[in-house]
This record gives sequence, structure tokens and C-alpha cells, in this order.
Amino acid sequence: MICTFLTSLSEEYVRCYRAVHTGRKNSAILFFFAMYFFFIPAILLPATSSASVAHFAAASGAIDITKPASTRILYFAPHPDDEVICLGGFLADAVASGTQVFVAVVTDGAAFTKALRARQKKPSLFFRPHDYRTLGRIRRAESMRALDELRVPSANRFFLGYPSNALLTLFKTPLSDSLIRCRATAQRYGVAEWGGTRRKPHPFSRAMLTQDIDRLLLQVHPDLVIIPHPEDSNSDHQAVSRFVLERISHLKLPIRTIGYLVHRGSRRNYPKPYGYHPESGFDDPPGLLCPERIFLTHSTCMRKERAIRQHNSQIRLKDGFLLSFIRFEELYWPIPIDFRPGMPVIPPLPATASDPETIESIE
Repeated sequence: MICTFLTSLSEEYVRCYRAVHTGRKNSAILFFFAMYFFFIPAILLPATSSASVAHFAAASGAIDITKPASTRILYFAPHPDDEVICLGGFLADAVASGTQVFVAVVTDGAAFTKALRARQKKPSLFFRPHDYRTLGRIRRAESMRALDELRVPSANRFFLGYPSNALLTLFKTPLSDSLIRCRATAQRYGVAEWGGTRRKPHPFSRAMLTQDIDRLLLQVHPDLVIIPHPEDSNSDHQAVSRFVLERISHLKLPIRTIGYLVHRGSRRNYPKPYGYHPESGFDDPPGLLCPERIFLTHSTCMRKERAIRQHNSQIRLKDGFLLSFIRFEELYWPIPIDFRPGMPVIPPLPATASDPETIESIE
């Protein structure tokens, strides 16, 4: 089929050449424009999806995931929307190639006052714990719809139900069995869903979260684990990264890990260019090693956008943050299992109080 296309293309080129020399230059210009922007991409793009997955696997050290069912990927998302905004296109391509993809959403993202204000018809300064719990249920449902768009099977989804804005406190708790209280929802227990099945309420404790992560790692048997970058500015992202790396090291599992970045100090720093620019790439985040890149096809990018737009509670903020991750490329970093805070030579950038958008207002 390609040979036939090239033959017809050469014939068109001859006609175009004749058109130039007979004075019909407009026809020639239109032909070259169409060939450059439409015909050549039509040949190359169908192979881009599998090629991007192969590039990702090779760079991360994982086995070739372009072969159906050859790899099992476990993706950890601290909040609903983290499962799609950074590597949603890669996950969609992986599922399409036959790879087993599992997604664990650690919290429901309930402690997000800015999102609550955006839902109110009238301005409000104070919210009840019930309001935050309602937001958590809404965001979990949005995550389910986003994973539907990525075609991740229901049996491969795990909503762990831990408190947002409190995971780093859990990680640093000296007594692993001590319970913490979520200030937003006024709860000490949460309800998880594993593979679509609701579980009994579990305590908000370091020991319980450690046990759940161990169970996931041993149950899924992943070849590749995807976590937030350890130097992400959000405390929940830092905690999830450290929890998972700690458990992989403790269990001595032969698993390769890569990281994705959502927050890097103020939004003035990352992502850039800010806003909805699907035709653009990302500027490298400041203060980190250069990332690896995956290039998405147009159809994959559109699927990712549909998945992102399922998070209506975040889109309603009208700040353009989620839409800033709809690009033709995605970024990731290989993460060593023995990573420890402060390992990068360049320290993370803190958000300052003078910034209008700080990490506290993000999540």
C-alpha cells in the first residue's frame, strides 16, 4: 500500500513540477503544503504509538512492552487526576498493546478547599467535614471515568482511601500503629475499593498503608512501577514515592521504577508553557535532571484529553493547570530503588509565600 502511495505521490510531483513551469504556482504550493503536513504524517503516525511505548520501555530498562501481555505495570497516583495528567497517554498505549496495567489511587483528594469553593454557587469561607467527604466521593468517581477512557479494566483499579494532605505525616510517624486524623474530613478511618469491591474500613496508620503497598506489589507482580518523582513539591507525592521505594527495597523485589512530575514549586516554574497548548512540548522542569520523553500520536493525545476532562471538579477551577498537561509528549525520569531525599545534586525549588499559586493551593 505504501509503494502504491509513493507511486501516486511521484506522479503528483511531476504534475506539480509542470504546473510551476506553466505558471500555475498556487497549485504547486498547495501540493507541497498538503504533502508536508498531511500525506507524510499519514504514513508515519500509525507506527508512532507502538514506537513510543518501545522507547519508554527501553529507556526505563523495562522489557519490551510492545509485545502483548509481556509486562505488568503498577502505577501509583497520590490523588485522583494524577493517574492521567502526566502519563495517561503512555498508559492508554500500553493497555492497547496488551500490557497489564494496574492503577492504585492512594487518596480521594478530599482535602482540597479550592475545589470546594469552585463548586459553590455562593462564596463561602467555611466548610463542614461532610463537604470534604462529598468532594472525595466525587473525585473518586471522576478517576473511575478517566480510567474508563484509558481502558484500564475495573479489576485492575485500586482506590486505597487514605487521607490527602496527610501522607507525609504518616510516613514520618514514629509509631507505625498510631492513628492520625484527617483535619478536613474529621476521619481516622477510610474505605478502600480493590478491583471494584468495597473493603471494610481501615485505619489511617503507617502500618496499614505499608501493608496495603506490600499487598499490591506481591499481588500484581509488576515489572515496572511508576511513582511520583521523589522531588515533587507536593507532600503527598513525596510520601507516596518514598513509601513505595521503601517497600520495594524491603521486599527485595526485582522491579524497575520511573517517576513522573506534577508539581515543581510554583506554577510559574512548571509546567511551561502554561495553559492549553496541545501542539507544544514541555520545557524541562527547573532543578532536575533532563527527563526522558514519550511522543504521542494524535489519537492517543485526544484520548488523554478526554480522560483529563473527566475530572470536572478540577477543570472547574478554570486555572488551566490540568489542561497544561495535554501535549504531544510526556515526561518521565528513571528512579533508583535506593533513592533517598536530597540525592539530586540540585535541591528542589520551594514555593514562596509571595507566589499566587503555591503547593498548598494545588492539592
